[in-house]
Amino acid sequence: MGIGGLDTRTDEHIRWPDPPEIKVGDTITVEVVETDTVDTPTDRKTPAQLREEERVFLTEMEAEHQARILRKIDEELPPFRAPWELEQRQAEMPNDNESWIVEEGDRVIRKRTEVGGDSLAPWEALVYALWWADYAMRNGESLTAANANCGFQANGLRAAKQLSLPLAQELFALDLDRFEKEYLDRFEAVCDEVRAAR
Repeated sequence: MGIGGLDTRTDEHIRWPDPPEIKVGDTITVEVVETDTVDTPTDRKTPAQLREEERVFLTEMEAEHQARILRKIDEELPPFRAPWELEQRQAEMPNDNESWIVEEGDRVIRKRTEVGGDSLAPWEALVYALWWADYAMRNGESLTAANANCGFQANGLRAAKQLSLPLAQELFALDLDRFEKEYLDRFEAVCDEVRAAR
C-alpha cells in the first residue's frame, strides 16, 4: 500500500513514506478530515519527471524482453554457424506472435513516450496493454503490480471493445487469477485476431 496524491497548486505528484508492512489479519482504517496542515511529503515529481521515469523503466523492460527473444533465437539455431549463416537463418525465421508483440510493442512504446498515451489509436492501445501482460507473464512479474502501474487490463478491454475483437475482450475481461492461468493458452489466438484487425 502506498500513500500519494496530486498537488493541484504545482501539478506535482507527491508521496509520503510507505506504511508498515501489511500482514494477513491487519485492519486498515481510513479517516477523512479537513485540516490546514499536513505532514510534509517525502517525494515530489513533476509530470515531466514521471514521464522520464516511465521512459527509462520501459526502455529497461524492452531491453530485457529483446534479450529473451534473442536467447530464444540462439537456442533454435544450430551450433557452430558462421556469422553470415546466422544472419540468414534469423531472417528466415517465421514472424511468430511472441516476436511480433515485442517488436510492435516497442514501436507503440516509443510513440507513447514521445507524444503521450492519449495519442494512441485503439489498436495501438490494445497492443500496449497486450505487451504489458506478455512482459509480466513471461518474466515472472506480478500481474497485479503491472496492472496497478499501467492499467493494462481496463485499457486492453476498452480498446478490444472499440475494435470489436471478441477474443481480446474475453481475455482482458478475466479476473487476474484466471488471466494468469489462461494467458498462454489464449495468446496465439488473441495475437492473430489483433494482427488481423490492423
